[in-house]
Amino acid sequence: MAEYIDIFDENWNPTGEVLEKSEAKRLGKWRLGVGVCFVNPRGELLLARRSPAKKVCPGMWDVSTGGHVHAGESVVGAAIREVREELGVDISAEQLIELTKRKSVENNALQTKFLVKSDLPLDAFTFVDGEVSAVKYIPWRELAKMSEKEMLENDIVPYKEYGYMFEYLDKNGF
Repeated sequence: MAEYIDIFDENWNPTGEVLEKSEAKRLGKWRLGVGVCFVNPRGELLLARRSPAKKVCPGMWDVSTGGHVHAGESVVGAAIREVREELGVDISAEQLIELTKRKSVENNALQTKFLVKSDLPLDAFTFVDGEVSAVKYIPWRELAKMSEKEMLENDIVPYKEYGYMFEYLDKNGF
């Protein structure tokens, strides 16, 4: 099934154009993306193992979930949908804490990153759409101490932008 997305300029302004996601990527069009990470009261981040079938970083551990914003969909709506599709749990808009908005020049994505405080056990998560194959918790301070090399050795996607999340968690007593 084709996924259609709204196209934006690099300043987050909608252009009015709607394209199929793969076509937008092929043409290098700016599009909206979301990322949602879960943190529990013990300061552990939920990492999700990407399906071995994924084109980017197959089989690696990644932040909880993420994806593209569909045509006509809000960023918050997309975050809620992605969590439901990839992790099989329902969250509310009120649970989403916006951490940052960033421009990813390397893939022309305008990304909004969220955090959800939750104490769900691992068995509460189900993997309906096949994008995620497992989940685990890791103390955020342990992840923050890892070098890029150590992350790769542990099959963790080494995002440089974890810093904004670590800063929020540190300032908020996690």
